[in-house]
Amino acid sequence: MAKHKQVLLLGNGINRAFDGFSWQELLAMLSESYSKEDVEKLESPAPLQAILVTRDHVDTVLKEHKKELFGTVNSEQREILRKLLSIKFDAILTTNYSYELEIAAQEKISDSGISEYRLKKLLRHSDSVKQAEPRYSLYTYNEVSYNGVQNKIWHIHGEARKPSSIVLGHYYYANYIGKLHDLNQSRENVYSRKQKAGEEFSIKSWFDAFVLGDVHVLGFGFDFSEMDLWWLLNRKKREKADHGKVCFYDAKASEESSDLKEKYDLLKMLGVKLCLEETEPNNDWKSFYWKAIEKIEQSIKRQVKETMKEEELIYV
Repeated sequence: MAKHKQVLLLGNGINRAFDGFSWQELLAMLSESYSKEDVEKLESPAPLQAILVTRDHVDTVLKEHKKELFGTVNSEQREILRKLLSIKFDAILTTNYSYELEIAAQEKISDSGISEYRLKKLLRHSDSVKQAEPRYSLYTYNEVSYNGVQNKIWHIHGEARKPSSIVLGHYYYANYIGKLHDLNQSRENVYSRKQKAGEEFSIKSWFDAFVLGDVHVLGFGFDFSEMDLWWLLNRKKREKADHGKVCFYDAKASEESSDLKEKYDLLKMLGVKLCLEETEPNNDWKSFYWKAIEKIEQSIKRQVKETMKEEELIYV
């Protein structure tokens, strides 16, 4: 085992690169019933765009389009997602409401989607709660098995099967930060106390995984509107216990963009390591993701080897 829990934070980048569901497609779908906004021209923060295009009927529209939000996976996309599912992360956190990972884990490669019945069978929760949470799912996850590897997939902003769980819009983001703050207060200094006592702290929530683990950020742009995750970066930096790093994977060309300079500077100030990869001359994002995943896998293997060496020295 690696010294720290190995955590993947997965955004929608792979879906976009492999022709999966995009944010623009989601907005276009949400706008059908209430407005004919040109979603390409919207300049407001992403969570507010959904409010705008539905004329503040987000909850209603999400219920109407629930099944369409489940997602589908083509053969190329399935291959790269199965690679991720084989790496042996301790936790996979995803901001996606859709189920591309759960779909990719299915044995029958002809399956392009997933049923609600199947999703209910995957549902799990930690012993911190008596049942799966209907909203703001800190302790609830889907457990899938692929190639002998068990994966816990935490849909941290809610999931399509439960439209009421979806965190979309500043009202719900603020409520979520309140939940995270309350959990943080209840934890106090439990992480450091456990470490000093030589006890391992078991991961009960995705909050624990993010704060304590090595977090590999892939396909997630850390948009400034993602208030909860920026709050968590600040929280992680302030953690007194020995905790993992955050590695943010992006295209190397992005480093030269003036639009991203502020974001990169802020990420570095919060202790995030920029893990930048070259893209092909034609800006081939598929190639980028394959390279990034290879780097993540090698990083985890290296962590495991280093931990084994440290343990050998202790017992010599």
